[in-house]
Amino acid sequence: MPQMMQFTKHGHTVDLDIPLWDEANATAREYAYFYGWRQTLQDSYASAKTAAEMDGAVRKKFEKIISGLVKFRFDGQASRKSELETEMDAIATSRVQAHAARKSIKLTKVKLEGYVAEYLARTAIFEEIRIEAEENLSKRREMAEVAIAGDDFFADMS
Repeated sequence: MPQMMQFTKHGHTVDLDIPLWDEANATAREYAYFYGWRQTLQDSYASAKTAAEMDGAVRKKFEKIISGLVKFRFDGQASRKSELETEMDAIATSRVQAHAARKSIKLTKVKLEGYVAEYLARTAIFEEIRIEAEENLSKRREMAEVAIAGDDFFADMS
C-alpha cells in the first residue's frame, strides 16, 4: 500500500498520507480490507441483469483479483492499459460486435467484455490481433510524423 494517496475531482486534489499496513490501526485495516472487497465486487456486477450474470461477474472479478490480473493505480484514477492493449481491445471488440451483428445477437456491455476476453484468450487470435494492432499503431505514428514535418505552423516551436 502506498504512503501517499491522491484523489482528484473537478480540478481539486486531496493528498492523504496513508499509514503502512503494519502501522495502521487494526479496525482501519479491517475496514479498508472488507470495504475494498465489497466495493470492488459490487462494481463488477453493476450492469448485470440476472442473478446468473451477477454471479458470473462477481466470480470473474474475484478470480482476477486473487490471481493478480487486475490492473490498478493508486491515484484514484482507473487503471490504464498500454497503447497496444487498448488497440488490441478495440480490434477484438470490433470483430466480436460484427460477428454478433451477423448473427442478430444483442450484446450487453458485460457480455461483450466477456466475449472479447474469451476471444483474446485464444493464443492464435491473440497473436494475430497483436500484430495487427502493432501495424495500426505504427501507421498512425508515421502519419503523425508526416503531418507535423511538413507544417510551417510548428517551425518556430523548439
